[in-house]
Amino acid sequence: MKFSKLLIANGPQSVGPEMESMFLKYKELKKLIKAIPKADEGIEGHEHSAAAEGAAQGPGAVGSTATSDAAQPAAQQPQQEAAGAPGRAQPQQPPAPPMHQPLSADEARFIATLNEEVQKFNTFFEDAEEDAVIMLQALSDELQAWITANNGSSAAGASSTGDGAAAAAAPEAHARLQRLQARIVELHGQCVLHLHWSLLNYGAIAKILKKHDKRTGIMLRAPYLANVLAQPFNSTSIMSRLVKAAEELLEKARAALPRAPQADASGSAGMRQDGNATAGSVQGAGADGVAAAVAG
Repeated sequence: MKFSKLLIANGPQSVGPEMESMFLKYKELKKLIKAIPKADEGIEGHEHSAAAEGAAQGPGAVGSTATSDAAQPAAQQPQQEAAGAPGRAQPQQPPAPPMHQPLSADEARFIATLNEEVQKFNTFFEDAEEDAVIMLQALSDELQAWITANNGSSAAGASSTGDGAAAAAAPEAHARLQRLQARIVELHGQCVLHLHWSLLNYGAIAKILKKHDKRTGIMLRAPYLANVLAQPFNSTSIMSRLVKAAEELLEKARAALPRAPQADASGSAGMRQDGNATAGSVQGAGADGVAAAVAG
């Protein structure tokens, strides 16, 4: 299966409008690669491989060897901003590469575009993490307020059979908790979706670099990917913890209303199991899914 088809099947068509533009511009980058002349078997290929030594450091090391300002290090700033984030791998600043034969304009354009994509991913993912943290805290506070307000209300309603107000308030409180549970489930799904998004874009970068190396003879893929692994969008430990925290919050919400309908309980349990499997696939099965397509 061609990776472009895999990207279409699992990318923009399968997410909301806000994420449609947040996938690698795979076709555009393929066109840029086709504009790069094929490396000759011999001297020319060696000259360009030396020129690309700095570019191969990955995002943040391109501008030193490119002849165009368009190839300036687009992903260097997100690396610096992410350096203090807890639970995230610290991005490595590559050393300044020595001066070599300049990259061709077409190669510099390809690398600059790829760097811009990495920067776009970093900004989007960091914003998504921040929004998820804020939303999770808001939902947790709302759940705690519900528990405090309704603690013992069921018992009071049962002991005071003549209290019509308490009996009338119980269904509304139940409905509020159900709506809160639905919002927790939605947050959980968004976090899992971002984990898949990260994996898919990493696979897309790996695949497009493989095409680049095959055409040009410049071994850019391995060192560039080593740097990408330290980029914020690929450091998913925080998002993985948010997935787990959302599952725990949902369990707390379910425990707050033990007489909730069985359908709700089974649905919540199914969400938790699917979430565990999905989050696990990002760390383990992803190497057998998207990575298999990348290697193909």
